[in-house]
Amino acid sequence: MESKVTETLENVANNPKLTNGFNLGEFLKFEIAGFKIGNIIFAIVILIIGVVIKYIIDLILKKILTKPDTNPKIGNAIKKIADVIIIFFIIMTVASALGVNTASIIALVSVMSLGIVLALNDILGNMAGGIEILTSKIFQIGDYIMVGETEGFVEGMNLTHTTIRTLDNYVISIPNKDVSSKAVCNFHGKNLRRNPIVVTASYDSDSDIVEKALIEAATDEPAVLAEPKPFVFLTNYLESSIEYTLYFWTPAKNWWEPKMHVNRRIRDKFRKYGLEMTYNHLNVHFDKEFIEK
Repeated sequence: MESKVTETLENVANNPKLTNGFNLGEFLKFEIAGFKIGNIIFAIVILIIGVVIKYIIDLILKKILTKPDTNPKIGNAIKKIADVIIIFFIIMTVASALGVNTASIIALVSVMSLGIVLALNDILGNMAGGIEILTSKIFQIGDYIMVGETEGFVEGMNLTHTTIRTLDNYVISIPNKDVSSKAVCNFHGKNLRRNPIVVTASYDSDSDIVEKALIEAATDEPAVLAEPKPFVFLTNYLESSIEYTLYFWTPAKNWWEPKMHVNRRIRDKFRKYGLEMTYNHLNVHFDKEFIEK
């Protein structure tokens, strides 16, 4: 190897085109090991630029992926994928600058990539879903969410699955591609949550008294917020009753128990004010004259 390098340098030194006066154009065209000096210099410049760009991208990704609410496993996976893509792009660009025909290499990589994608379709779909969940930040660990018909507290997120613990203490693992493709309701997305409770009362009950009883049931619960104030709407006229809806606000992360307590208080308030909480029934009226006949 050393002898070949020495021989090449001697050829450069003894080249009449270069010894009769330095000619930059001829110098750049001179070949070393089959590569033109100009191409080698250009490839070195491309390599330096590529390394600088990779360094900048690494800094940006590090800043984004090291935030407190970012899952470190997903962050590391994104960084590794980005490194592979950048390094491959740099290698192909440098090879092209040297005059190497990269078309066959790219075609081979494309075929291999297609095979990998087809073989790992579900895994890659889950990974893509995990990246989408990470970047969109639609929920965090500890949030109470509903995905399709499944709801519960988010206990964990990795690159392929999201783990949810239901109120019955079941642990459900959902593929990330399903999470990212369905509507996700985050009950902890905001600090406050409005809670509706629908009740019915008899047509004989005074609507003002019904509304008063419902408001008291809400305001007597310590966890119910004073502001915004609870309020009641008459929402529907049913066959044998009138429907009322009580609305009140609680902290988003403490809503279930207060709602159940208010439900219990509504029954007590109806009893206190002599209000009838109706149910479906049928009133039968007899015609007196028909009976007498």
